[in-house]
Order: sequence, then C-alpha cells, then structure tokens
Amino acid sequence: MRKYLILIILLLVAPLVDMQAVNKKQVRLAVSRQMQQYPASTLQDIYKNFFQDRFGPGHIVADTARAGAYLREELKQVTRLDVPMYEASAERTAYYRVSLAAIKSGLVSYEVFFSAFIRSVTALPGVDVSD
Repeated sequence: MRKYLILIILLLVAPLVDMQAVNKKQVRLAVSRQMQQYPASTLQDIYKNFFQDRFGPGHIVADTARAGAYLREELKQVTRLDVPMYEASAERTAYYRVSLAAIKSGLVSYEVFFSAFIRSVTALPGVDVSD
C-alpha cells in the first residue's frame, strides 16, 4: 500500500518539478515523516505539502490584508500548545512550517510571525493557482 501511495505522489508531483532534481529517497523520507507526524494525512495533504515546498505560500498572500485576517481566524482555532513549533516541508525543505502555537504561546509575536511569512513569499517565484 505504501509503495503505491509513494508512486501516486511521485506521479502527481512530477509535473511540478524538474524530475532530474527529484531525490526519490528524500521524497520517501518526506512522505514517511508526514505520515508519522500526521497519521490521518490524505493524499491531498501530502500533495499540498509538496506543492508548498516547491512554490511556497504565495498562493494565499495575493492580498496581505486578507492573509492577515485569515491568519487571525486560524489563530482563534489553536487549542494545543504542546506541538512541534516548526517542521520542514516535503523533500526539498525549501520552507519550514511554523506552528501557530508559537504565536499563541507567546514564543513569537503575531507581527514578527506575519512579517516573516510575507517575506517568505518573495523567496521563490509564485504560481497562479486560480484555476
């Protein structure tokens, strides 16, 4: 089952990246890491992780005011603080996901977090996901 899942992921991710640059071992490790950390992950969750690792979060930051409002709404739903504060994304680890628990617990301010998030958008060229 796991072999088929990895194959499906590779087939879905292949058009997004230069296949010569894909390290199959790193892909397997990234999928394994996600399934260990989030056993209920779906194929869509894994695909999203790889997509964000390749293209960054730019697709949700076209409008910084909306992105800020979205982030504040997400913060209201954070209930657990005993979670990893950050984790590498997918196989390239081009980005790290920072838990909103870092803000909720006071480890980092909303302003610092949001500023870093917005700056990360310019690190890689974005992609249009409107279709």
